[in-house]
Amino acid sequence: MSPDIITEQDRELRVDRTVERRLVHRSAIAEVFLTDSRTTGAGRYTTAAQLPLFHAHFSDFTASASAFDPLLLLECCRQAGTHGAHAHLGVPLDTVFLVREADIAISDTASLLVGADPGVLHLDTSVAQQRTRAGKLRGLEFDFDLSIDGRHTGAGRFAVDCVDAETYRGLRHAQRGQHPPTSKQMPLARPDTVAEPHLVARRNPDNVVIADAGRREGRYTARLAPSFGNRSLYDHAYDHHPGMVLAEAARQISLLTKEDPTAHLITGLSARFARFAELDAPVALTATPSTTDIPQRIAVVAEQDDARIAGIDVELRRAPKEVSR
Repeated sequence: MSPDIITEQDRELRVDRTVERRLVHRSAIAEVFLTDSRTTGAGRYTTAAQLPLFHAHFSDFTASASAFDPLLLLECCRQAGTHGAHAHLGVPLDTVFLVREADIAISDTASLLVGADPGVLHLDTSVAQQRTRAGKLRGLEFDFDLSIDGRHTGAGRFAVDCVDAETYRGLRHAQRGQHPPTSKQMPLARPDTVAEPHLVARRNPDNVVIADAGRREGRYTARLAPSFGNRSLYDHAYDHHPGMVLAEAARQISLLTKEDPTAHLITGLSARFARFAELDAPVALTATPSTTDIPQRIAVVAEQDDARIAGIDVELRRAPKEVSR
């Protein structure tokens, strides 16, 4: 092969513009973090994302160390899986991805330090499994190896069920006997018992997603109470609470277990989703912190109408006072 011919695997990933919004199921350009992607082998591809210096949701923290949010990396994993499914696997654009499992594990907290320039995240992705039934795609599993500015950061994973849009609408109607309301139809008013931002290491009250916080017999309780006007969390019209909102709620109730929430950084999250979190019924959250693990792990359970929606295990470490790359 001529040295002047650049193959797909040799091509440098661009970071000067985002990928198409529809390929990551986003409406706002500001919520698209992926910039480019290319195949690297059968069932494998690599993706680049730009981590912004400031973001209304993912940068809103009172922690002393200025670090990229690990849940921003989890969102980049979600986008990389969605984009790769459409761009590299040929999955139709009208496919709805229902998250069953989501994981993020940070192995090097120092790599999260925000520098003078936006961070460049690379996600080396492998499609671990494809499930089919009657010739139709029913599920995908993605594994991600993560690095920021060339420094290995950790790993991520997503497992999703796949269904076409028409079938999804029929499923939701059958579950409820009517079409569910969307997040754009929900009232913007929230209860007076929304947690104070500083208790969950936040500045902006719009980024707080829990209310009615309490403690009983070593367990912490709260209710899901997000702002439907938060366009980072509800970028488009959802007919249920998305997994990323439940992940954020798990982080926040976990931080409630700490006397100084600003001194702690989430370094791991493992979520298993069992059913839809309906928008028009209360979602109860319970957090049980371990007493022996270092780093500490908190088991969070989300329930609605006495049925388990999700189990989310959160890992917290003390945030380093000084981080260097």
